[in-house]
Amino acid sequence: MAEVIDQQAILAAAEDVMVRPVGGDALALISLRVAAGFLELVFRWNDYPQPLGYRVELPDTTDHPVWTRWAPQAVEEWVEYAVRFTLIEDMQTGLLQYGGRHFDGEVLWLEREPA
Repeated sequence: MAEVIDQQAILAAAEDVMVRPVGGDALALISLRVAAGFLELVFRWNDYPQPLGYRVELPDTTDHPVWTRWAPQAVEEWVEYAVRFTLIEDMQTGLLQYGGRHFDGEVLWLEREPA
């Protein structure tokens, strides 16, 4: 039976997990928020001068595909893999150069699929 996942618990876990050091790269978190079913991260990456944004779909239950993909035992584990590791991997494999993007006047939002 599916359990409800508290999105505020995900936000709290992300506040702890996302400030951990990244070996070989610099990830500086600027802000986190929950908006319209997504966790929105604004951050700086290495020496790139523009604040960058990244959205991760949030699960609402333990049956949600973004939860079951990782099969975590706890919210913190889901954030570690679905948010932190995925963002770092995307950045290290060229998301900034090759991904979709749009600029909202302050933040350059990165997307895995071109817009």
